[in-house]
Amino acid sequence: MRTIPAVKIALLLALGIWAGDRWGPLPRAETLAAVAGLLTVAAVFRRSSWSSLPLSLAVTALGALLISPPGLPPEAAWADRPAVLRGRVVSTDYPAPGRQVSRLRPDWISPGGRACLPFPADLRLITDPDSRLAPGAVVSLTCEIHPYPARRNPGGRDWRREFARRGIAGWVKPDSVTVLQPGSTGLPERARKSLAALLAGGLPPREASLAVGMVLGDRGLLPENLADDFRASGLYHLLVVSGANIGVLLGLLTLLVSPFTHNLRLRRLALHGGIWGYVFLTGFAPPTVRAAVMASLLLAGYELRRVPRPWNLWGAAALVILLFDPGQLFQPGFQLSFAAMAGVLLAGDWRAARRLSLPDIPRVSRRWRRFLDREVIYAFAAGSLAVVFTAPILTSHFGGFAPLAALLNLPAIPLAGFIFTLSWMLILLHALLGLSLAPLAAGLELSLRALETLARWGADLPGNADAGTGSAIMALALAAALIGFLLDRRSRRIIWVGGLAVVWLFLPLENAPRRLEVEFLDVGQGDATLLRFPGGANLLVDAGSAEAARFELVPSLRRRGLTRLSAVAVSHFDRDHAGGLPEILARLQVDRLVVPSREPDDALGRSVLETARQRGIPLLVLNLGDTLAGFPGARLAALWPPDPGGGDNDASLVLKVDYGNTNLLLTGDVGGTVEERLLAAGSWLEAEALKVAHHGSRHASTRAFLEAVNPQWALIGCGAANRYGHPHPRVLADLEAVGARVGRTDRDGALRLCSDGDSLWREEWR
Repeated sequence: MRTIPAVKIALLLALGIWAGDRWGPLPRAETLAAVAGLLTVAAVFRRSSWSSLPLSLAVTALGALLISPPGLPPEAAWADRPAVLRGRVVSTDYPAPGRQVSRLRPDWISPGGRACLPFPADLRLITDPDSRLAPGAVVSLTCEIHPYPARRNPGGRDWRREFARRGIAGWVKPDSVTVLQPGSTGLPERARKSLAALLAGGLPPREASLAVGMVLGDRGLLPENLADDFRASGLYHLLVVSGANIGVLLGLLTLLVSPFTHNLRLRRLALHGGIWGYVFLTGFAPPTVRAAVMASLLLAGYELRRVPRPWNLWGAAALVILLFDPGQLFQPGFQLSFAAMAGVLLAGDWRAARRLSLPDIPRVSRRWRRFLDREVIYAFAAGSLAVVFTAPILTSHFGGFAPLAALLNLPAIPLAGFIFTLSWMLILLHALLGLSLAPLAAGLELSLRALETLARWGADLPGNADAGTGSAIMALALAAALIGFLLDRRSRRIIWVGGLAVVWLFLPLENAPRRLEVEFLDVGQGDATLLRFPGGANLLVDAGSAEAARFELVPSLRRRGLTRLSAVAVSHFDRDHAGGLPEILARLQVDRLVVPSREPDDALGRSVLETARQRGIPLLVLNLGDTLAGFPGARLAALWPPDPGGGDNDASLVLKVDYGNTNLLLTGDVGGTVEERLLAAGSWLEAEALKVAHHGSRHASTRAFLEAVNPQWALIGCGAANRYGHPHPRVLADLEAVGARVGRTDRDGALRLCSDGDSLWREEWR
């Protein structure tokens, strides 16, 4: 640990945090005693060659101890039961459309109003935006506390574990809120609002929202389509207050402070204050904390006449963040910031080695060589390495990345730095001197529009994050190519051969299944069914609600590399079936949209069809007797509706899927009247698996219909404790009577059935 000790200690601490999160909490007293003993051994035998071993074990054990979750009262005592709760609002996380989300620290909870119990974890408090609960407010609530669910779908997020890492046990949406003591808006929030008003004063609303997001980290007013362009082009990091902002701010502060004092110590103190003031202003985001720690240690090194190595600065920043908040290790912001910085540092090491190996040619202008080396070659290498290093993280969390970003970052990063500089110049001139320079505002507006245009171009070009090119295989190929370029010829051959071998080994993981896989996805009170066929074709039938699609369905598909759908079918245009379609059409590539009617009766249906037309997605109307081609080895036929109708439940698309000797029947929300007419299909109705109509409502699934289908499996999509009482006891009893095994998304989460063409079985995916 002698050359880069901070990096090694940070990696050991991260290893311990990961292990503690994966295998559960350790006994606190025993672990502390073990850590103290190991540190004592390392100190006593510090001159021995093996002294680093007990130190490494101590740091790893300390990391496992840091992530230990708080002890909670038994979940049965507080989960999903009426309760009275008193607590203090710690922070306002973010305003969202139609609600305000805050963090609540309970003092006590009284389930059923019988006894006051301690509650050591925090809760997320969801209230109306008009409530305007400020941090520090003491409130009394009548509510039900809902624990976060574990992973609900293949590739989905484990909400319970993610929030437990942050010390949050569940969420409440109270029936009533009584403010016992009002809070007050904190200094950072007031300062942000004042600075945002100064910055937005001379700009159009769209450009003002972009500038405020880039400079102050407040993206609440950013138009959704603009944020989508930055995400798809791989430039979303420019909308996050990051380490690059700290670098630009350090240069600006140096220019401002230098004319007023020649005392280097005072200058450095002023720089420390300015950097950490900005971190305080923007809410201590991990990227800015990382950059601020690195900058402060660098300034302290100059003060002590010992300049630390860049890698040690990187490791020290990770240590500081993980010691104070170990749960950050699992957050995308932390991972992306440190991975990107590692790529930049590696590019710097390569540049230094390259400059030493280049011959000195006097005839070539040194200024030109310096510009070419720093602004072109190094910038491209740093941007490319940052893309490669962050690609696995982006693929893991968001299902893909944008290879195109390696090129787009070349003009985008300098342009973002220029925007940041102009923004602060506008703020300072207006705040200190009361000046509002129109040319400066015009230059800022022009720069913001140029960055918007660049993001829009990147979102439309091949190689964006939505094009399906940013897969794990692409990340491996990019890494092999780039590292092979940076290394010498002999090492390059090793990397190329090793990279090709890894790609060959991992390629089967990207291939489609060799069987039919049917996934009844958990989207709450709604329906969404994914069918994956041998050969790569896939079909999504229904998409749940808009919220379910945004937070559960799309992320779970993208994390598994399913960024392209052969077809999307909608049974009818109720919001619990079609509400998520706009999100699906916007976030994924869809080859065909299958609907039961070209002229739906409701606004949602018309909006979906208009979105498909704008995106150039072919539309196919499927009615009784029509078949859906494009799925080799399978036959898909519509059994209902008889003609294009309206958008009501009884006009739902009923789809029969035949794969070998196994069959699946998807029934939408049809009722008992339609089921009686479907009985005329006779043996066509028989199916091994049935998607139960209308979420198990008492108005559907008649006994005669269930006997005609005679399913082995009956799948019901419904939300936990839904207000409709789905599924109805009569339906469950009839399914049991016909011998069907019942799967329910409210109880079981997503359900996966597999077929080899001869038999059908359920497969556990967790």
